[in-house]
Amino acid sequence: MNAAIEAGAADFTIDSDGSVEILVAPDKFIEVVHDLQKDHPFDSAELIMRPQNHLEIPTDQTDRVQRLLDALEDCEDTQEVYSNANFTD
Repeated sequence: MNAAIEAGAADFTIDSDGSVEILVAPDKFIEVVHDLQKDHPFDSAELIMRPQNHLEIPTDQTDRVQRLLDALEDCEDTQEVYSNANFTD
């Protein structure tokens, strides 16, 4: 996947299922997708929000935070819900 780096991506990872996740700045997304699509056809490409830092959620607050996230996802006006919460076991 050096082609991704050459196209302008910052980094990439190959998951255990064989899928490839390419990290790219949002303003370079379309350019990188078009460059890669020429020689490496793929099924989908999407922008996601990835947190730069994570917030550890204490066990006693896990249910409240999860209910909030669920309520946001259930809202018909919501397109995507992103979170930087890490739930401790």
